[in-house]
Amino acid sequence: KPLTLRFDVSTTPTFMKEVKVKVPMDRSYEETEETAGGAATNVVKTKTLKAVRRVTEFHYDVKIEWSLSVYSGTSVDERTVLMSNKSSSVIVKQAKESSRLRISPRSYELPLTWLLKQVNLDDMASQFKVDTSRESTKTPRRNDDVDEAIVFSGRLSSWIGQIHTGLYGSLAQIEGQHDPALEKDRRSSYTSDLSCQDDSTFNPILPLMEDRPERSSETEDEVVPGCMIKIEVQSHDDSTDRNVLLSSSDLTKLTNEHARSLQEGLETCARAFDASEYVVTTTAEIELGAVLRNLRCLSIQYEETMNYVESMMERQLVAAIGKRLTQDDLQTYVRYHDARLLSPAPEPFSLSIRQPEHYPTGLISIETVDGKNDCMHSHSRQVNVGSTLNIALNSATLVQLSGNQYLHGWMNHRFGADKKNHRLVARARQFSAFILVIGTMTDGTTLDPKDAIIVQDKDELLIPLLLEEIPTAREFKDAIKSLSPEQQ
Repeated sequence: KPLTLRFDVSTTPTFMKEVKVKVPMDRSYEETEETAGGAATNVVKTKTLKAVRRVTEFHYDVKIEWSLSVYSGTSVDERTVLMSNKSSSVIVKQAKESSRLRISPRSYELPLTWLLKQVNLDDMASQFKVDTSRESTKTPRRNDDVDEAIVFSGRLSSWIGQIHTGLYGSLAQIEGQHDPALEKDRRSSYTSDLSCQDDSTFNPILPLMEDRPERSSETEDEVVPGCMIKIEVQSHDDSTDRNVLLSSSDLTKLTNEHARSLQEGLETCARAFDASEYVVTTTAEIELGAVLRNLRCLSIQYEETMNYVESMMERQLVAAIGKRLTQDDLQTYVRYHDARLLSPAPEPFSLSIRQPEHYPTGLISIETVDGKNDCMHSHSRQVNVGSTLNIALNSATLVQLSGNQYLHGWMNHRFGADKKNHRLVARARQFSAFILVIGTMTDGTTLDPKDAIIVQDKDELLIPLLLEEIPTAREFKDAIKSLSPEQQ
């Protein structure tokens, strides 16, 4: 059954009482009273009076409840609580309004199905492995297995971000609502930062690489003193896979250092927590924030580590070749070998427009849209020798064109996902003109015109081409697999 990690949070404010408070003001004044003190003197008494204002405070009892649990399948009611906290605090406001103190019950879930598939439950061992036999496996980073791991890592970061907004953002909002009339009852401003910048916890996910063809048994069996976690590398028939891994002692040291520094960080957070600075926040929220912050750091570090390995391999490959290969390099390579192996070789699709025994009136070509205006190279063959081409302008008008007719074919070569856009370009010479007609061949001798334009006097016509690749035989077979035999 699928396993899901769930975080629930809610707050319930309850009105308690209304209190009248006298708040001292900055203004004061003196009052003088003169009384008779005897036969010859009078007694003058002076007293200073402080101005105050009366403020009505509204006291609310805010109960905060959150829990971190896990459940199997759809049995949400039977979930197992991993961590929870219930607290109650008094929030003082100067207005009788509690809507911003209430958090409606919210739930944030993270599916753990992919993570559990990577664990062999019989011996509690990790079984994550990149399947190198797949055609989609290109590098240690570019493969389906690592892609799924990074997708899960992204979901984990997103889930932590939801808790950050749902819990800590709401706590900051409630803390900001605490506004007692007297200055001595107020608290310092509340911050809820879950960033990874100031986290001192050791991160064990590192792109460590070691050139060690042979592994000594002494290093493998080294005992790590005082370790909380012990990791053993399972032996395989193929020793090559084992030689590229860190030793059990190294993995144990890294994992235990991470556990030790995380525990130390939690204890530091607990000692540094000052309850006088907060109203509703407790040490439980501070410790939960430290754990979530570390989880986000692990998630980010994993993706950065895999990208670093990919970048390192790419730099080594570029250094070995001497340059970074692009689509232009592939085209140059293909054209060079086409000229040697094919007869006739493909030629640039750049054709002059002319009448027989006349000077060209224009030019038509298909070029790339990349600033280089490179013409595509196509195969061509003359067809329908001696026949005319019929173009029906309407039901009563038929135009017959005589001249040579050519059929062009183009095979595009891509370099990975790199694609180039192409456009049809028509140019006319000065004091010259021609008509460009675009349509569909209904049969070998008839053209069904769709659009036409007059190009004249140094005009330059640019028409972007929307090209679609013809699928391979396998892709076409896969596309029609779901169709019935009659449709196929």
